[in-house]
Amino acid sequence: MKVLDIIEEAEKKSKLLFDRIDKISYFNQKKVLDAFRKAKVQLSNFAPSSGYGFEDTGKYKLSEVFSIILKAEDAIVSPLIVSGTHALSMSLFGMLRPNDSILSLTG
Repeated sequence: MKVLDIIEEAEKKSKLLFDRIDKISYFNQKKVLDAFRKAKVQLSNFAPSSGYGFEDTGKYKLSEVFSIILKAEDAIVSPLIVSGTHALSMSLFGMLRPNDSILSLTG
């Protein structure tokens, strides 16, 4: 069996899988592009910011796009959130006040 025959056979066997992956990819791409349209993202939203977050429309638009895609009420999107534990601790620090207690059940 020649190498080209092996390649053709492998491509035939994997065609359905790759077609399915392409279909999912196109669906998700449309969902993201629709979210950009719904959030009315503009070229000015990609302008650099001062780093302080004042009037950083791009940051707010990115969060809006994510909330639309994920069908969430709101979203916080930041490269500064480095892990799930970091996100959870940020949430708890935002909700809990000094001397508050939290009960956590696991198992």
